[in-house]
Amino acid sequence: MTLPERIVHGRYRVIYTVDDTAGVVVSCCRDEQTAALVYVAEWSSLAPADRDALTTTATALKGRTISGMCTLIDTYSDENGFTAVASAINAHTLGQTLRMRNGPMSEAEVIGQTTALLAVLASLHAMPTPVYVRVPTLADILVADDGSWLVLPFLTLRALARGASPYRAPELAGTADASAATDLYAVCAIAYHASTGVAPLTSEQLALGARYISPRSVVPTLSDMWEAVLTRGMQDKPSNRYQRATEMQAALQTMAILGASAPSIEQSLPASFGTTDGEQGSSATMIPGNVPVLTATGTPPASTPSLRLGCVVALAATLTVVAIMLCVVLLLVLPGSPLRSLYYGELFRSFNSAATSPTALPSVSKAIVAATPTPQPSIQASNQPISAANAATLAATGVITNTTFGPVAWAPDGELLAVATGNTVSLHEATQLTVMQRFDGHVGDITTMSWSPDSRFLASGASNDSIIHVYDTKQGAEVYTLRGHEGWIRNVVFSPDGKYLASGSTDLSIRIWDLTTKRTIQTLTGHTDLIGGLVWSANGNELASAARDGTVRRWDLASGQQIQDFSYQTASNSAASDGSRFWATALLWTKNDAQLIVGATDGSVRILDAQTGTVIRTLSAHTGWITIRGLALNSDQTILYSSGLDGLLTVWDMRSGTQTAQYNEHALGIFGISLEPNGNRLVSASDQEGKLLVWDMTTQKITTLRVGTGIPLELTYAPKGDNQTGAEVLAISGFNGLVRLHTTNKNQSTFLSGSITSAQSFAFMGSDQFALIDGANGVNLYTPQSTTPQPLGGIVGVPLSVACSPDGAILAVGGVDGVQLWRTDSFGTPATLQTTLQNITNIQFSSDGTKMALRGGGENPGYEIWDLTARSLLFRANEAVYRVEFLASSTNIAVLTNANTIELRTLNMSDAVKTLTAPPSEGYMQMTTLPNSDVIVAADFNGDVHLYDTDGTILVTLPQDDGITVLAANPAGTEISVGHRDGTITRYAIP
Repeated sequence: MTLPERIVHGRYRVIYTVDDTAGVVVSCCRDEQTAALVYVAEWSSLAPADRDALTTTATALKGRTISGMCTLIDTYSDENGFTAVASAINAHTLGQTLRMRNGPMSEAEVIGQTTALLAVLASLHAMPTPVYVRVPTLADILVADDGSWLVLPFLTLRALARGASPYRAPELAGTADASAATDLYAVCAIAYHASTGVAPLTSEQLALGARYISPRSVVPTLSDMWEAVLTRGMQDKPSNRYQRATEMQAALQTMAILGASAPSIEQSLPASFGTTDGEQGSSATMIPGNVPVLTATGTPPASTPSLRLGCVVALAATLTVVAIMLCVVLLLVLPGSPLRSLYYGELFRSFNSAATSPTALPSVSKAIVAATPTPQPSIQASNQPISAANAATLAATGVITNTTFGPVAWAPDGELLAVATGNTVSLHEATQLTVMQRFDGHVGDITTMSWSPDSRFLASGASNDSIIHVYDTKQGAEVYTLRGHEGWIRNVVFSPDGKYLASGSTDLSIRIWDLTTKRTIQTLTGHTDLIGGLVWSANGNELASAARDGTVRRWDLASGQQIQDFSYQTASNSAASDGSRFWATALLWTKNDAQLIVGATDGSVRILDAQTGTVIRTLSAHTGWITIRGLALNSDQTILYSSGLDGLLTVWDMRSGTQTAQYNEHALGIFGISLEPNGNRLVSASDQEGKLLVWDMTTQKITTLRVGTGIPLELTYAPKGDNQTGAEVLAISGFNGLVRLHTTNKNQSTFLSGSITSAQSFAFMGSDQFALIDGANGVNLYTPQSTTPQPLGGIVGVPLSVACSPDGAILAVGGVDGVQLWRTDSFGTPATLQTTLQNITNIQFSSDGTKMALRGGGENPGYEIWDLTARSLLFRANEAVYRVEFLASSTNIAVLTNANTIELRTLNMSDAVKTLTAPPSEGYMQMTTLPNSDVIVAADFNGDVHLYDTDGTILVTLPQDDGITVLAANPAGTEISVGHRDGTITRYAIP
């Protein structure tokens, strides 16, 4: 790895080398002028013609914003070569990620990210002069912490690459020009590598007689449909391949509809932590900012101890179909989402292991409380209805942000628990976990926290922030900051006497700070990759560090030198072509200084002789890598806890080295754990889930806290918004099962527990009452007259969707067996529609309330249009579609088809009156309509939102900064909301 003293073009200080193959050196650098992280690619010894070719392509891309691609910021060209500079994120390359995992990615994960790559290709190919990637490398694709893939613009500049490559189309070895077909070959080859863990054969190897290795011969669990997609994309003859990105996108979505990767459902509870009949763990909701937490007043139903999903398991086959539908939605719109967990059943495990309670909400007006204000655009909405005449003037008028968990840390005296959410630290008292204080100040999300030994001071560091903040918890204020690192902070830890602080940074250095003078007294250098765990010896004379270079080092702090008698390296990664080792991550030092405990990205935990580095014992139980904050040791040093990205919490007997328990309550990766000083409780936080679990090791109960909503999957506006003030309530249903009720003009929120298995879980019945599908497969009614949620009686089967007529008079509940209708003035015996559809995941009413559209899945998918006045079926289409929406006239519908087009149809015909095609990608992922004008709102694969007139005219295009997950319009037709995979909601209106 390159050490940070090299500066490129007098401006970009090299932190480490990302890749130096294919004639290009790519480095992660710090911009000395702006302090921003950037990626820099350097070509040397270029012929003038080659340099000119690079300049031409770079000029076309420079400054252009393409969703899914880092921005090309700057270029330099001189007689010695060519340099390109791109924006950076905290990520690993795809090659590093595959080596780290020591095996392939899941099929669902690769399909989702391949969809994202195809969207990038579609944008590049649609440029005035099409840009092709030709011969990409795995170093050109970044894998963010949330699993999403982001493309570096350098892959478009590798036209000069020489030599064989497993990702190069065969015809490019000759004189053929690059094309969409060659790019799609490259994408399929990369997807092949990610799905199997091995690179495909090069065209040169195949020409010499080597036989194509089918993906399923490498990984037999891959579906035959996914193998067929990859095989077609990598055909030797260009005309036999996919010819456009949208053609392959359609193939992936057809595959998803047919259920190529059905999720399995885990039916067993983890050892010791299952709830028993009549007993429940507790649940709370964390809201960033000064928000009171609402507690449940009703008694939730008890879960069955032998089933992870209670009564859901009894309908496992049906819910598998429902889960596939949800996977389809996520697969289409959420590149980078935690989709693999949903496909393989892990998501179902986490939300039902610790019982959660629906929050009592007597009325919307009483329950909504003030939340921390989110950044808002300065443009004010006029509350004018959006129409074809004024749509071009739409502007962003509000942003609703989301928050996730970071690290957690118990105070040494056990009286407070520090919890990081986004860039905020909250202090919770130990007994009831009530929030006592909050500290702000960081620019980025908090990555690390450490308590002083006397439990008074708390230090924290964050991503995209080189400043360490220190808070006095007795005074309730920040008391000072420590400045000196050039990179963002990965770890901080107080010395045993509290006089010093050690910090590790992405600048590859470790600093020792004198907290009396607030100055650096030692800078420790030697690691050649990012710093991980840091730990002091008991006497405070030494520090141990772990890093991505695979080493653990001991440092003498008096001299600032590495102790040479100690040596440890992690195991070599056999899957790494460069011979690199697994990363060393978490680090602990036993109280007697006799042993060091180190975690690694191979999932192992090793106990070392602290004097020599010799491995005493290896503990193996994890399938994912141990995180930096993934180890905890009890006070008498007899019990070790380990956690990692596999979502597992493992308990070890330190004396024998045996595993005594393992728990899988988390669905996704665990960011970090912290053990209460008395050893009674352990806290684990998952940033991806938005969940924090407090494990009581004595009573075997779990308390769950959730923050934010996760990825927004459904947006529902309350009717009858006050057009005088703009007051309106928006319900946001999230990936973690929470439903957020947000007032759009006051920026206030409250949260409710909903269902993660329903596709349409929320329905307003007027402005102050609503229905919500809960986690126990029931529907709860919230009205101003009730002090607790009232269960809706008479439900048959498992509910999957709820909707209410525009006048609030009829509540419809769709489920695995059909649709039931209730009158909301009495909620008596429901009427049952005689539909032949099953698995009703979407219900839509016409604006006049006289008609209803149903979308069903299962073995005979289709949609139906019903006349509610006559209770008669008007039309059934026997085709799988993604969505059906009524136009304002109620005489036509808009259908998001299986081919990713939007067709305008009459109510009784499946033939299109008009077909809308999204430029330039020609594929849509989401759609909605406006209630008072025949305007269609559609989101395409490029991440743009388009508003169309019924003649197909684009009225306006609204570019988005992140992947789109959901669209909605309010009942007055004055506002459109766009949900993104980063959890934010952007609101648009006429200024």
